[in-house]
Amino acid sequence: MAEPPDVYNHNLETVPRLYLTVRPGARYFASLRLLARVKEIDPNAFTKSGLIVGLGESREEIMQ
Repeated sequence: MAEPPDVYNHNLETVPRLYLTVRPGARYFASLRLLARVKEIDPNAFTKSGLIVGLGESREEIMQ
């Protein structure tokens, strides 16, 4: 973060229940922690993430 980007993006891709199926090499809460860590380093940094929908998740899981 020495030269911060305009926006720091890290896609979650899906909800926790489907995470190991969609992203077998990653962990949902590690991804959340990465985004939180960026904010710890620079509280003014813009962060964003994305989800793929239509993989069998419920509306409640998306809203969570």
